[in-house]
Amino acid sequence: MGIRNDIDKLSAKRRTLVRFQDTRKKLDEEEVKLTKDLEVAAKCKDALENMQRDAIEAANDLDYTVVP
Repeated sequence: MGIRNDIDKLSAKRRTLVRFQDTRKKLDEEEVKLTKDLEVAAKCKDALENMQRDAIEAANDLDYTVVP
């Protein structure tokens, strides 16, 4: 019974390890997606800030009062 019990425990640990490895792989893939999304968001933020700056400059050129 002792060896069979040890084999059962090892099998259970193996299944747990496989589940953890699968979860880790999914999390790694999700991290890549999130990193790409973060890069896109940063580029969009920069573009919006540039457009705002350009709009303020254009308004100032037209002598309009701009509230930042």
